[in-house]
Amino acid sequence: MAGELLLEIGTEEIPSGYLEDALKAFRKIAKSHIEESRIDMEEALEVCGTPRRLVLICKAMADRQDELIQEVSGPPKKVAYDSESESG
Repeated sequence: MAGELLLEIGTEEIPSGYLEDALKAFRKIAKSHIEESRIDMEEALEVCGTPRRLVLICKAMADRQDELIQEVSGPPKKVAYDSESESG
């Protein structure tokens, strides 16, 4: 864990009554995307904001994605060859 993340989003005026819900949603969506991207975090995400700004802070985040190994197989052999074992 070597990096820090500071993400600030400028917005149109968010009514103050909606700001708390917006910050909760911002944290949830950001955490979901970071986890789906296979990026580790040591500390929880902090969010704060004003009616015109949403801010996300992570003080200890991996500087790289975790490796992903996928094994993908191609189409079945019967699709590529006819009954005489020749390409069809």
